[in-house]
Amino acid sequence: MENRLQDLYWAELVQLKVSCEYMRRYRDSLGTWVTRFAVIRAVVAVSALGTWAAVKSYPMLWGGIIVAAQIADACQNALPLASRYRGTTALVVALEALLIDSQMEWEDIYAARVDRDTVVERRHKLMQLRREAEAKCIPNGVPARKTLFALAEMDAATYFMATHKIRIFK
Repeated sequence: MENRLQDLYWAELVQLKVSCEYMRRYRDSLGTWVTRFAVIRAVVAVSALGTWAAVKSYPMLWGGIIVAAQIADACQNALPLASRYRGTTALVVALEALLIDSQMEWEDIYAARVDRDTVVERRHKLMQLRREAEAKCIPNGVPARKTLFALAEMDAATYFMATHKIRIFK
């Protein structure tokens, strides 16, 4: 087994783990905003209803606010933020499943239990499945956020240091 092929597969495995961590952090940041908007919609709707019941004036104004809140609630699944959140959640699940399979393959590759052509084939398949998952779950692409990426790299480095006793970044 050529070390270069092992290095290439390992590099792809590391990038997959970084992608998993990046998408997890990105999903969590989107989830925070989805939750904030849901809370704001609920507070506005309940406040409008309560004010309308207490004040009993300007019924058209309060009724309009309540209707707007209901429309926003009904449209929640069509909004880009909510659909991107669902896509990132699905992508995290897909990437984690791919990572589990890839780590099992890595054990065979590291122990040189597979031939050169198999390593090339498995690496190609790994890259292909990763790209397909990204395209399916987030068709418009993933935005690059430097802060999240740096944190994702640190998470991946910690993971590989803990599980494989290997430093991946300097």
